[in-house]
Amino acid sequence: ILGGIYSCVGVTIGGWISFMLARMVFGQPLARHFDNRIVDFIKSELESAGWKFLAFIRVNPIMPTGPLNYVLGLTSISGVTFIWTTFTFLLLPTIFVSYLGRSFNALVSGNHDIKYILNVLMVSSGFITLFFIIKLILKITNKKE
Repeated sequence: ILGGIYSCVGVTIGGWISFMLARMVFGQPLARHFDNRIVDFIKSELESAGWKFLAFIRVNPIMPTGPLNYVLGLTSISGVTFIWTTFTFLLLPTIFVSYLGRSFNALVSGNHDIKYILNVLMVSSGFITLFFIIKLILKITNKKE
């Protein structure tokens, strides 16, 4: 639980910094002229649903938190609303992920067979990824020739 709280505080502080950088660098006047469908969609949803939309995108694991913080800086949402919704709605997911990490670590450190299997899976995954990267590079170089 404590690890999840620490993580959530870190994510909230880092997100607020990203949010404020987007505000200071781009500002609201530029955000009004920003021609991007994603930003326009987020702006319209925030105007209609307010903090509920922000809560939904914070709980949704598909939404990338890092880039989203910058995009949210281009909206009219207040900094206070950003901070409390980010912390509140990321708290349970970060506690859950911290718990899973601790449980997984306890499982791996106590059983050497599982540790060996995980190492084999990691090495195999690395070789498969390397194979596909080489295949992609060969395909690109063959097209250029």
